Amino acid sequence: MTGTVGSPISHPHLSRRQWLQAGSIGLMGLTQADVQAARDQNRRAPVKSVIYLFLSGGLGQHDSFDMKPDAPDNIRGEFDPVSTRTPGLQICEHLPRLADCSDKWAVVRSLSHSTNGHSLGHHIMLTGRSDTPRGFSGNKPQATDHPSIVSQVGYLLRDRSKLPGAAVIPDMITHASGRIIPGQFGGVMGERHDPWIINAAPQCRMFGACPNCFDHQRRPVQHVGSTEFQPPNLALAEGVTQRRLDDRTRLLGIVERQQSHLDRLASVTDLDRYRDSAISLLSSSGVRKAFDLTTEPKPGPFALRSQSLRFLLLAGTPTC
Repeated sequence: MTGTVGSPISHPHLSRRQWLQAGSIGLMGLTQADVQAARDQNRRAPVKSVIYLFLSGGLGQHDSFDMKPDAPDNIRGEFDPVSTRTPGLQICEHLPRLADCSDKWAVVRSLSHSTNGHSLGHHIMLTGRSDTPRGFSGNKPQATDHPSIVSQVGYLLRDRSKLPGAAVIPDMITHASGRIIPGQFGGVMGERHDPWIINAAPQCRMFGACPNCFDHQRRPVQHVGSTEFQPPNLALAEGVTQRRLDDRTRLLGIVERQQSHLDRLASVTDLDRYRDSAISLLSSSGVRKAFDLTTEPKPGPFALRSQSLRFLLLAGTPTC
C-alpha cells in the first residue's frame, strides 16, 4: 500500500489491516447513504404509454438520421445534412422540425439484423426476436411465430383497464400481392392474444402515401374506391341506447352463467375481458374522440394516423 508519491503509508497506531478496515467502513457508509440518495434522485417515473412507429419501407438511414455527406455520390444519397440542436448530430434537410427538438429523442445505431428478406426482417422488428421460429413462412402468419410486441404488451397490461392494452393502426402490413406479413399477431401465445388492429387505411397495396402512391416501377397508381383515412365507427348502432346496451350486457351475463360448457371452450376470464373491452369501446367517449378528426387540420395520411395514436393514448390505451 503506497501514498501518492509511491512511499509506503504508515501510522504510529494503525496497522495496515486496521487501516483497510477503517477505510472500508467509511466507504460502505458512503455507499449505503449517498448511492441510495443518488438512486432516489435519478429514479424516473414509470413509462405510462408508448407509440411504436414502424415505417415499413420507410426512409433509408443514409437519407434520414445517418447521413453520409463524405461518401461517394452513389452511396451518400441526394439530400444534404443539416445541424440539429444536439452538437455533432446532423440529419436530413427535410426533417427540420425533428432537428429542432433533437434533445428529446435519440438515434440508436446498434440496431441491426442479418437477413435481407423482407418478411423475416419484418418479423424480427415486429416481435423483438432475432431467431427464426419453427415453421416460419414469409407468405403467411403461423401459429408457431413469435408473438408481436403489441401482443406481449397487451397481455402484460390486460388487467390495467377494460380498454385494450395495445392497438395497431391503420391496418395490417401486407405485401403488394396481398400476402399478410408474419409477426403482427399472437403467434405461440394464441389467437386470443392477437392485437386490436384498427383497419382505417385506404384499401391500397401499393407504395407511398395514398393517394400519391405508386407501383414497383414508380408508376402512379389509379385508385378504385376511397383514398381517405376512415376511422372506425365506435358509436352505438342506430336505435340502440346506452340503457339497451346495458340490458343486453346483463342478459349476456345470465346466458353465460347458465352455459357451463363454456368452460371447456375457452377461459371465462378471457371471455369476460373481451366482452368488457367491446362494451368499453362502445361506451367510452374518450375512445370515440380519439377517432374524431373532424376538428383537426387536414394533414397527410401519416399525420392523421399519428394523431389517432396520440388520442388513443389519451383515451387510456397505453401502447400503440
